[in-house]
Amino acid sequence: FVLEAVSRRGDALAFSPLELRADPEIALAAIKQTSSALRHVSERLWQDHNFVLEAASCCGQALCFLQGQTAKDRKVVLEAVKRDGCALQYAHPSFRKDCEVVLEAVKQDGWALQLVDPSLWKDPKFAQAVVRTHGWALQFAPQELREDRTFVLAAVQE
Repeated sequence: FVLEAVSRRGDALAFSPLELRADPEIALAAIKQTSSALRHVSERLWQDHNFVLEAASCCGQALCFLQGQTAKDRKVVLEAVKRDGCALQYAHPSFRKDCEVVLEAVKQDGWALQLVDPSLWKDPKFAQAVVRTHGWALQFAPQELREDRTFVLAAVQE
């Protein structure tokens, strides 16, 4: 009954008994229906790596609820940003310097560029990969790259 209820209306998890909020199947069904169900998931589930990985792949905002080592789990963060590029804002700050994580986030949502650590732009390969996908991102590239004809051509031929 509860599984069916949260599958239809994820917020129903808030009214479920605590032991059912700790059931991974019920919690994931609720999260898949609405991201607002995340706040009603049992604390215990946030310590379960398999649950966290599945939750992150369903809803990038799951990163908000991670603590300790789980918050620094690269695989979890990659899953989250593949689903929601702007979930990068909830990731541990070190991931804003991680080229692969950032490129996945930007591929999913170009606005994630606002979250990138400025030091990453010093890497010409990173900058080139970004402007090939999002020509408008040229504005974030360092001046010396914006003055490089080849680099600018790659951006405008996007």
